[in-house]
Amino acid sequence: ESRKPAVSAEGLYQSYAEATIATLKSSQSDILPADFNEAADLLINTKKRIYCIGGRFTGFLAAILHRHLVQLRPGAVWVNGSLADLAETVTDVGKQDLVVAFDLRRYQQDVVQFTRQAYERGARVILLTDKWKSPIATFATVTLTGPVDTISPFDTMVPTMVQLEALVTAFTGKLDKQVRPRLEEIEHYRRLNNVVL
Repeated sequence: ESRKPAVSAEGLYQSYAEATIATLKSSQSDILPADFNEAADLLINTKKRIYCIGGRFTGFLAAILHRHLVQLRPGAVWVNGSLADLAETVTDVGKQDLVVAFDLRRYQQDVVQFTRQAYERGARVILLTDKWKSPIATFATVTLTGPVDTISPFDTMVPTMVQLEALVTAFTGKLDKQVRPRLEEIEHYRRLNNVVL
């Protein structure tokens, strides 16, 4: 179905922002606190590796989560690359590992396959998907869904991005004392190497 922008008098940006805010509000009421808390607890309590994976576009969300996690804990892995690369990576997955999969429609075979094989090797799975749900939902430990419709011809990833950032917020809030020394050490080396202005 074609989505024609309903442009307000203020202009396209304002209309798009309004539609996206409405989508975000819908997502806010769709997510059950118990599901979010379960996902946050998995992220916080996983002692071994956390694998972040997504598809052609959602892979960028997986990369953002990965960039946050590498600052907060060792053992975060961004899963990307060819099918051959995925075969090598899934070989390392074991019990007590966690996969965080981003899979919005149209669902990607390689994302589903990697996550299923990781699950079969004993990993638990957090899935962030849309209301129609990726096939990963059939075996995910916890599934967070979000609406993707807006006035653009393309699906929005804003609700999923907010869920991602909320999970990172929960992680840092709960483990503040444990992550603070790591962050301070990272900042020390950033200053030492003139990483930022």
